[in-house]
Formats: sequence, C-alpha cells, structure tokens
Amino acid sequence: MRSLQASSMDGIFFDDGAVGACLGSPSEQEDCQVLLEAACSDSARAGAGFEPLTAGFANHVWTVRKGDRHYVVKCYTDLVLLRIDPPAVGVIDVLASECQVGPRVLLSNHRGIVMDLVPGRTLEEADIHHGNFGLLEAIANELQKLHRQTVPPASAGEPMLWRTMDKMLDAAKKRPELLPQGIPSMQAIEQEIAAAKAALAKHNPAIVC
Repeated sequence: MRSLQASSMDGIFFDDGAVGACLGSPSEQEDCQVLLEAACSDSARAGAGFEPLTAGFANHVWTVRKGDRHYVVKCYTDLVLLRIDPPAVGVIDVLASECQVGPRVLLSNHRGIVMDLVPGRTLEEADIHHGNFGLLEAIANELQKLHRQTVPPASAGEPMLWRTMDKMLDAAKKRPELLPQGIPSMQAIEQEIAAAKAALAKHNPAIVC
C-alpha cells in the first residue's frame, strides 16, 4: 500500500545533525542517511532513480531501489510543524514498525524517515464500501494491534486531532491575510471545533494511538 505507508505524519524529532532513530543495522543506518539526504536535494535526487509517491501537504515522498532493496523515503518540509510539535514527528511510524503493523522503519530524524517499501496497492474508499467483510475484518485486526500499544509520551494527553486543529488555527490567526475569501471566521471555526469536542466527550471515548 504505497501511498498509505507514505502518508503518515505523526512521529519523532531530533536536533540538527543527529542521525535519529534507526531500527536497521549500522550499515543500513549509513545507507539510509545517504538516501534521505539525496531525496531531500533536488540536484542529488535527479537521475538517481527516485520516483514520487502520493504525499501529504507537509512532506515529499519518494521510492527508490538500491540493489535488491526497495525503500520509501519521506522528506519533511517546514509545514509539518504547522500540525504537530517537533517531539511528535515520526513517533507513530516507528511504533507501527515495532508492532509490525506498518513498514519497517530504518531511520527517523529531523529531515525525514526511511522505511522498507510494502508491495501492493492503495485501498480506496470503494474497497471499504464494497461489502468485503473479510477485508474489513483484516483491517480491524491490524488496527487493534496498533491500538493496544502504549501511547508514546510525545502523543500522550489531549487527542492529536484537537492539538492539530488548535496548532493550525493559531498559525492561521497570525497570518489572516493569507486566508482565502469566503471561509468562515476564526470565531465560527473555533465554535465548531468546541462543539465537536463537546459532542465527542459525551461518549467518553478511550484514547488510542
């Protein structure tokens, strides 16, 4: 599921110059750092075999083959910090790797993340609503493995959804001139978010990763 494995934005942050988290061997760590630096450089990436994958608005994602290995390389942009705090970048990718419900993460640092490519195709909305209950059960079984994990410290506290919204609203308030015409006021958006929080709180949901 190429674009699924490449679109996650939750995770770990490291100081500039740090290699960061690496679940691979020392030699894999060196190779992954080279791949990450190349993927994040337009000049180094050109002609090096990198192919673009589906990405979020805050990252660029590439796939590249080296020898008999096929990797996914995600390069973060400054936009990633519009949604989440630095300590939370990459954490869930690593957790999913550790509990074997996501691709194996080989490297995670402040520049981006490198992981093994998982062959397959991306599940589409039509797949979910096609009446294939065996598929839905398989998805639920994988998700429950992740949701049974202890919430990482960087993700603990208020649900990430609300923190993400609050962080993006704060950024929008600082540059109101960049907002497109016709959208609701900041006050109206904040009222809608507050109403959504209150509606969800009535159900007292459990917090999972």
